[in-house]
Amino acid sequence: VGDTVPLLAQRMPADNMNLQDASAHEDVPAHYIRRRHLIVALLMMGNFVSYCLRMSMSTAAQKPRKSGEGSEDETLSTEFNWSDFQLGVALGAFYAGYLFLQIPVKWMLRYISAKHIFALGILGASTMTLITPICASQYWLLILVRFCTGLAEG
Repeated sequence: VGDTVPLLAQRMPADNMNLQDASAHEDVPAHYIRRRHLIVALLMMGNFVSYCLRMSMSTAAQKPRKSGEGSEDETLSTEFNWSDFQLGVALGAFYAGYLFLQIPVKWMLRYISAKHIFALGILGASTMTLITPICASQYWLLILVRFCTGLAEG
């Protein structure tokens, strides 16, 4: 077993080398490391956007808004006359959709590129988040949109 480690390291393609090893080899292009950093930065931004889309309604549900001088603070529950249970269902619908597609998406990754699934997920979740305020007056439509947002991010 000890003798196979150096043999595996010698046969390792340039794509799988450490950053320290990449600068020492001639077959690795100079822009390779910069491209890797760009990809990591774009993935970090995509994950940040995904997290913001996920938490937008939760933040809006708990943050009171001033409805005018001398009046009480207004939250989503008071604005739309939702009970705490209804607000919980509206917030939980996202996670139901998110959970629903966790395993099927992992299976789809065998056949479809991860970058395409990631892009479709961000596009779908962004679209559903944009539709959310329009659907907020219809409770069951809001539940459906939040569920679809979770499906897109799953």
